[in-house]
Amino acid sequence: MNYGNRFLRKKIVGRCIYCGTTDEPLHKEHIVPFCLGGSWILHKASCTKCELITRGFEGCVSSEQALVIRTVENLPTRRKEGRPAALPLKVTNAGQEEIIACPINIYPIALTLEIYTPPAYIDKRPYKKGINVRSIGTLGPSEERLKRLRDMFQIDACSFTISLRGLNQARLLAKIALGFAVAAYGSEVIEKAYISGSVKSFV
Repeated sequence: MNYGNRFLRKKIVGRCIYCGTTDEPLHKEHIVPFCLGGSWILHKASCTKCELITRGFEGCVSSEQALVIRTVENLPTRRKEGRPAALPLKVTNAGQEEIIACPINIYPIALTLEIYTPPAYIDKRPYKKGINVRSIGTLGPSEERLKRLRDMFQIDACSFTISLRGLNQARLLAKIALGFAVAAYGSEVIEKAYISGSVKSFV
């Protein structure tokens, strides 16, 4: 089902989609975060308290886990003047390691994602609490980028670290799913959203 045109229209919710309050002020909420290129917006959909919570885990994902992809792909940012032209990269040459400033256009992009077991609601298994991470999946950089990197710096190998902190990715995915559900069916069908709760609610 194609929801594209439907979501591009202005949608006013009139209550916080996370805690249910109708108290003003209510802020707009990007279904997919702005920093990841999201353009679908729910208006009057998040109270100040819940906005601070969702902004926190969105910020962790965008500034840590997705930083390289956001920078290389030039995804939206409200701080364009702070966007670097190069990023640090650990490389190995003749057995010696060093940190170089690698230009964005050849920086090796890797995407690491947590893979979860299906929600208990879907497979009907007994459920107690928490989110189960089944495995970690990684999509590595293209051979073309690696070749350009090796040719430019005459290196043997490179390595980098991607941070997966807490349950930020899980909360971000749940937030996106909730936003689409509200856009498609309305906020009144949501009995309870756990996204803005404390991290203890997720473990």
